[in-house]
Amino acid sequence: MIGFTLPFQTYAKINCTNKSIGEAYDRIFKWMNEKGYVQRFLENTCPIEIFYFEDQVEEEDVEILIPIRT
Repeated sequence: MIGFTLPFQTYAKINCTNKSIGEAYDRIFKWMNEKGYVQRFLENTCPIEIFYFEDQVEEEDVEILIPIRT
């Protein structure tokens, strides 16, 4: 396992599954655009995908976090 520390940051977050992750990215970027949020790029930030692995399930829960400017 690899660990790393992320700097304090504000994120836009969406929950989805491993099967709907592409659609989730479309939805979160559409929502960010509607609300006037802009993704932070290359400022010690990166998008984060958190996968909640479970045994013997087809669809696993996923959280997507996009760093945003506030």
